[in-house]
Order: sequence, then structure tokens, then C-alpha cells
Amino acid sequence: MGTEDNTPGSGEAALPGTGRIRARAGVLEGCSRGSLTAVDILAKPGARRETVSWDRWRKRWTVACRPPAIDGRANEALLRVLATRLAVDPERLRLVRGVRGRLKTVEVPGLSSEEIDRRLAASAEADLPR
Repeated sequence: MGTEDNTPGSGEAALPGTGRIRARAGVLEGCSRGSLTAVDILAKPGARRETVSWDRWRKRWTVACRPPAIDGRANEALLRVLATRLAVDPERLRLVRGVRGRLKTVEVPGLSSEEIDRRLAASAEADLPR
């Protein structure tokens, strides 16, 4: 196994998920419009609220969206929520794996893995109840 330790109090990086994207999803070079960063996502369709959170056990970002997983509506909503939280155009995001499952991989052009983590962490923090 890897050397990454995600147990509470283990000296984990300040941004949740920072090691996760660097360790598993990488920058995909050779694309016509620069680099693409692949991000693994756990989808939660049919949720009460649209939220983004870090799942320490699965070591991936969780995106909850309202529409149920019927006729691709949840996938569209997931990409819309993710685009909003990353401050990018939804048309730029591409679902490359997991069209029919909860574990998905999304390509994000033009953002580094560190920037994606930073933006999602800020969004996740804003979703916490006050």
C-alpha cells in the first residue's frame, strides 16, 4: 500500500483530499487544449441538498445532487454542481468513467490538481452547517 495516512490526527495536509488527487488521478498530457486533470468522484443522487464533501474512507470527493439517477439527470446535475464549485463552464467538464455507477471520473481542463482541491475544499467548508 501507499505511504499516505488519512487517519484523524495523522498530520494530513491542510486541504482535505490534497494527497488523493495527486496520488490517484493525474494530469493527462497531450490534449489539444493543454492539460486535463482527472478527478474521481462519488455521486450521491437524490440528495436533499447539493453539497461537496471529502470522503476520507474512500479517499475521493463526494458530490450530492438533487435529481435521481434516472435518464442521466443525476450525471448532468453532478457536472453542473461540480462546475459551479470549481468556477468553470459546465461544458468544459467531461464524464469519462462511471456513467451508470456512483464512482465516477471527471476530466477538468485547465486546472491543476492542487487548484481543484483548493476550490472543492473551500466549497466543502462553505457547505458545513454553522
